[in-house]
Amino acid sequence: MAKGWIAHGLVRLGVMAVFISGIGCADKADTSQSETVQDSAQADTSAVEDDTSTSTGTDTANGGGDTATLDCSPISETEDWELCASDAESCSAVFTDGIGCHEVCASVDLGCAEVWDNIDGECAANTSNDELGCDALTGHDSDYCVCSGPVGETPETSSDTEDYEDLLTELVGFGSNTTGGQGGTVCTVTSTDNSGSGSLRACVESASGAWWIRFAVDGEIALSSSISLPSNLTIDGRDRSVEITGAGLKVHSKENIIITNLQFHSGGDWDDNDAIQVKGGHDIWVHHCSLSDYADGLLDLTKGTKDVTVSWNKFSDHDKVMLISANDDDTEDEDTRVTLHHNWFKETKQRHPRIRHGKLHAYNNYIDGWGDYGMGCSTNSECYSEKNVFQPDDDLNAIITQVGEDEGQGEVESHGDLLLGWAYVEERGSVFDPSDYYDYSAEDTTDLAESIQSDAGVQ
Repeated sequence: MAKGWIAHGLVRLGVMAVFISGIGCADKADTSQSETVQDSAQADTSAVEDDTSTSTGTDTANGGGDTATLDCSPISETEDWELCASDAESCSAVFTDGIGCHEVCASVDLGCAEVWDNIDGECAANTSNDELGCDALTGHDSDYCVCSGPVGETPETSSDTEDYEDLLTELVGFGSNTTGGQGGTVCTVTSTDNSGSGSLRACVESASGAWWIRFAVDGEIALSSSISLPSNLTIDGRDRSVEITGAGLKVHSKENIIITNLQFHSGGDWDDNDAIQVKGGHDIWVHHCSLSDYADGLLDLTKGTKDVTVSWNKFSDHDKVMLISANDDDTEDEDTRVTLHHNWFKETKQRHPRIRHGKLHAYNNYIDGWGDYGMGCSTNSECYSEKNVFQPDDDLNAIITQVGEDEGQGEVESHGDLLLGWAYVEERGSVFDPSDYYDYSAEDTTDLAESIQSDAGVQ
């Protein structure tokens, strides 16, 4: 019996051993299968890695990803151009040589997609300003370009000013040969900042040849220092509201300049700060501007300046308005010739204008409520006053022939002037005949004051 239990126990032990052995085999099989799956996954991953490695190798050789056919390097290799960014479809860049985005983009066989003012000193777009667009050249010295898509046609530059040249039909007088930026390139002001990309200062400083400046923005341009204008320039503020404050514009020994439809006011309180200062310039036209409240003069024409027309402007809130020749000794001003017509001198104190040496033809102006005197024609000047309206306040001296401490007198003729409220013109000697120099038509003084009040100044 003991042997039977022993045998029975041995049998049970054998069965259990077999069972345990079976479990062990199953575990090993599962583990082997799992390892096989992992090996398969590793093989797949390796295949993916192989594909990626192959693609990356191609990208590295050609500029990245799908950009195998897009090479932006001509931009970065060009002096005065900077490559800002690139991707599979575009290159973004800044130029600082005035070339324009169309040319930058064409260098990499792409079209101009976007144009922005750039941020000074950065390879970045100034998105606080409106996008400039690719339809026309900006004329800026520097812009931010986005290049993408097929190459398009670069806008023509030779006829850019044709849409604006109707302005020239309004020009009459001694400055009638002035053409400004006619036939040149248009530079568009897109920022009211004192300086930097898209600013008025930047447009002026980038001028090359005939240059016509237009505005795509309204607002105040607070100048920290004056802007010196080059020859063959038009600054055209029509269709916009553009205010110049702080410093003003200077023309020193330059020629052929037009300034129109700008408002000057709140000039900085420092010496020799005029709204518009011309020294030694010729063929100058100031038209439809509003000028007031500068530290010195509103418009000074000195140091041999000649052949100037000043028309349809409004002068107000000022003391010494317009000076033509600064001193008795400035005999270089003997050739100065100025035409004033349809200007409104609104309750300003003196110099409407004050002239020495040169020739002045003043017709169809409204001199309204002056302080010290109306016109001052002194020291060898010749003044032909024609069909102006003189509306005095307290002082009755519409035109005088000697001003302040000037050593000499000028000569004055008055033809058809309307002298209201006992205003008085001091005529003396004989002067030139304007019709010997140019064609013009002086209106009758009836309703003239109302017309000038309505239409003078910025329109």
